[in-house]
This record gives sequence, C-alpha cells and structure tokens, in this order.
Amino acid sequence: MAEKPIFNYSLLFLVIVIWAVAWPVSKLGLLDMPPIWYTALRLAIGFVIMFAILLFQKKIKLPTRKDFPLILSIGLLQMACFLILINGGLMFVDAGRSAILVYSTPFLVTPIAVMFFDEKLTFMKLIGLTFGLVGLLILFNPASFDWHNAHTVVGNSMLILAAACWAIAMLHTRYGTWHTPSIMLVPWQLLIAFLSVILAAFIIEPHPTIAWTGRLWWTAIYNGALATGIAYAAIINVSKNLPVISTSLLLLGVPILGLLLSSWWLGEQITFSIVMAMLFILSGLATMAIERPKQVAE
Repeated sequence: MAEKPIFNYSLLFLVIVIWAVAWPVSKLGLLDMPPIWYTALRLAIGFVIMFAILLFQKKIKLPTRKDFPLILSIGLLQMACFLILINGGLMFVDAGRSAILVYSTPFLVTPIAVMFFDEKLTFMKLIGLTFGLVGLLILFNPASFDWHNAHTVVGNSMLILAAACWAIAMLHTRYGTWHTPSIMLVPWQLLIAFLSVILAAFIIEPHPTIAWTGRLWWTAIYNGALATGIAYAAIINVSKNLPVISTSLLLLGVPILGLLLSSWWLGEQITFSIVMAMLFILSGLATMAIERPKQVAE
C-alpha cells in the first residue's frame, strides 16, 4: 500500500531541519579533521547506526544483484562523492553560501525530469521555480567573486559538482526500479560509500593531522547518526514517493535555515541581498505549499 503524502512531506520537513543544522556543525567538525577523513568517519557512524536499527527490527537483508544499480548510484554519488565535495568546499566557502550552491539541484533536476521522465511542470511549479532561481541568483553572484583566488574557484566548483551528483542520484531514486524496500538498502549504500571514501583517504591523504577533540566527536556523531544515517534513509523514501521537482524545490528550505543558523552560530554575515534572496526562495516554497493539497487529492 502506498504511503500517504502527508507522511512523506513530514519526513521531508524533518530532513530539512536536520540538514540545515548539519552545515554549521560540519564547518566546526572540519576544524579538527581533513574533509575526506571526516566524510569517512561520518559514513562509518551512519552505517553502524542504520545497521543496528534494522538489526533490532529484524529487517537486515542481503541485497540481490538487481539492487546493485541503486546501491551504487546512491552510495557513490549521493553519499560518497556528495559528502567529499561539500566537506572539501566547506574548507574554502562559508557554510551558508555552501548550502545555497549545493541546493541548486532544482535547476539541474527540473529540465531533465520534464524532458525525459514526463513530470509535469505545472504553472505553480514554474512560478515556484522562478522565485527560487531569482533568490539563488541574488545569493550566488559570480560577479562578486575573486576569480583570481584559487581557493574561491575550487571551493565553489566542488559545491556545484556536489549538486550535480545529487541531482543524478535523485532522478535514479525516483525513476529506478526498486526490488527491495529502500530502508533495507540504506546500510549497504552507506557501506559502499564508506569503503570508497576510506580507500580514497588512504591514497590521497595517508597521514592526516587529526585533533581528537570533544567537538570532533559530537559533530561527527550528529552528522553520522542524524544527517547521514537517518536523514538519508528518510530522503531516499521521500525521493521515491514524491515528484522529484517538488522534492528538490522544497529542499531549498535547507539553505534558508542553514544561512540563519550559520549567522547565529558562526557569526556569518546576513546582508541585505541575503534577506532579499530568502524572501524570493520562501515565496517559491509557499507556492509549492499552495499546490500540494491539489496533488494529494489526485
């Protein structure tokens, strides 16, 4: 039996809150550990948490050969590559701005979903997309970049590439064929992600400088247990059951909340342009919220 839309929208709201908090939390954790090793630690904690939860519920199941396309695309793209790229980008870019760039996914997902997967770009979705695009363009103004600063270019490029990885995985999650309940595949996706990242870590940075502080552990536990394990399980379920355009647009709530939290927690400045951008993005989200009851009734 299909899950009620209200359940999936509730899960999506939970993910938005968890991931918004994760941006300033990650920025703090990266003060003590290099990005690729921090990603590996986060994935390891996420795997242990999700494996333990499913083991307790007696839902652990070995994947079949038919499950491997979704295990690999989500594990390698949405988890491993995505997290390495955002943690790398966070070394050079403010947490709030990083969240904005990564959540440019609607502008990658929407044209592909409409042209190749027959999703309907309704008038309300188009209005919401337009508002969100204007908001992101205000926040992400390439003209304000110092293009001669290699760190600026590399950091922002990594974050845009992270958005592309997530967009591909999101489309596969929505339109791929699921042979096993998505929750049962999450531990194996996390395991594939962890093994690929830890292998890359030993090759790229075999002798990392790590400060095993209390701050490192609590940020890693938050990001591993909540932002990686539980939130990934929730967003995979949401992406499988809700229209991909709606999901990607509503996730624009993450950079909005992430900006506010980063300003309060890390002292990142909120300028007039940021306030204007947030108003546009929130208007886009409100437009999506107005349309949702109509979708539910169909």
